Amino acid sequence: MGSKPESPATGQAAKFQEQEAQALLNHANELYAQKNVNEARYQAEDLLMKYPSSPLVPEAGYLLAKIRFDQKESTAPSRTPARSPTNTRSRPPSPS
Repeated sequence: MGSKPESPATGQAAKFQEQEAQALLNHANELYAQKNVNEARYQAEDLLMKYPSSPLVPEAGYLLAKIRFDQKESTAPSRTPARSPTNTRSRPPSPS
């Protein structure tokens, strides 16, 4: 009924992987804070590829979503509508 006990080597390997994943996430967050979004994205993606079962995966996914949102916003056209060129000429005087 109980789960199989982990060997000390397995537990140490898991702990090392979590430390590595945490280091990658910390570095990605630092790079993001420094506005180095491309490098931050690479670090977060690296965490997802190397440690897909890490409990830090949701946080890395959130960071990637923020990066994609920021990049979309910076390349999106302005949301302020341009002035319409209509009605820019003066009307002819109306006959009296």
